[in-house]
Amino acid sequence: MRMHRPTHDGDQYMPPGQRFFVGGNLNARLPEKAAANSPQGNSVAKIFRALRDQWKADTAFSSSVSEIVMHSAYLQIIGLGSDVLPCIFNELRMEPDHWFVALESITRENPVDDEHAGDVNAMASDWLMWDAQPRLDLVCA
Repeated sequence: MRMHRPTHDGDQYMPPGQRFFVGGNLNARLPEKAAANSPQGNSVAKIFRALRDQWKADTAFSSSVSEIVMHSAYLQIIGLGSDVLPCIFNELRMEPDHWFVALESITRENPVDDEHAGDVNAMASDWLMWDAQPRLDLVCA
């Protein structure tokens, strides 16, 4: 069972409790007041919701996971970086969907148990357990 893939910053191992996130300076920890709580964070949440809505509308009838995760709006969500993580986790709590590529791209981790691969609900549960671990508090405003 694979629970955590080591996170690396260069050659230095970063334990899960001291994760660094992609989307900014990899050598600096996120400030205690997460960017999602700032006026810019509110903007990130609005951008996220617009991109999410576009992504869901455009891929609603697609059965190709590759097509779903390569959609322009999905890639733009990944481009928002760590500020968007609270929004993605809120989505997973409400309605599990294919957020896993985005989560792995942003966090550089994959807590999904190998036995859960392909089971969206189980994969969402694994990521939500990862999110529940002690770390900086992030909120999607």
